Amino acid sequence: MAATAEDASAKELPFVAKRLDLLFRIASEKAGRKIGAGVVAEGINAAAGEKVIEQSYIWQVRTGRKDNPSYKVLMQLAGYFGVHPAFFFPDDSENVIDPDLQVALRDERIRNLALLAVGLSDPSIEAVTMIAKNSRSLEGLAERPA
Repeated sequence: MAATAEDASAKELPFVAKRLDLLFRIASEKAGRKIGAGVVAEGINAAAGEKVIEQSYIWQVRTGRKDNPSYKVLMQLAGYFGVHPAFFFPDDSENVIDPDLQVALRDERIRNLALLAVGLSDPSIEAVTMIAKNSRSLEGLAERPA
């Protein structure tokens, strides 16, 4: 059974492990299935065109067994999950975009919708928001994605 950061409640996990586990949980929720270290390693290696990271190493970082991954590894993980590398550094946390938003913005349609709203008046923004909320309700979705 794969361990997650939640499984290791006996000790405080490194910041990187907590953040990586959060990304795994978000990606699993979005995919509708559990995403493991093997899937992530395959994706990173496929993008690199060669084997650059092991599944076991990703698991070790996620569970806090390895607490100081290289910048290169953090870049690969950030690239796979579609977040800025600063997401893994606590000192820059005020500059980090919400990971759910970062994942959503990977979709070109979502980016285009957001860009269309730039410059609209407050009443127009409220109208667009209401349309989106009504559409989500009609499709049986939560008001705001979890």
